[in-house]
Amino acid sequence: MSDYRAPIQDMRFVMDELAGLPDIAQLPGYEEATPDMADAILDEAAKFTGEVLAPLNRIGD
Repeated sequence: MSDYRAPIQDMRFVMDELAGLPDIAQLPGYEEATPDMADAILDEAAKFTGEVLAPLNRIGD
């Protein structure tokens, strides 16, 4: 079985550079959409996919 590691660095690049997350956080109603919040969400999502979802796919590996 292979270990799944979510491409966090790639996701952060896309959110920051391509989607313009720092600019979005300046808009009314999106003040909490900061890069720090996005990092926390991505880190927890990566942990969830690696520890919970990936082991469910053992048969497919």
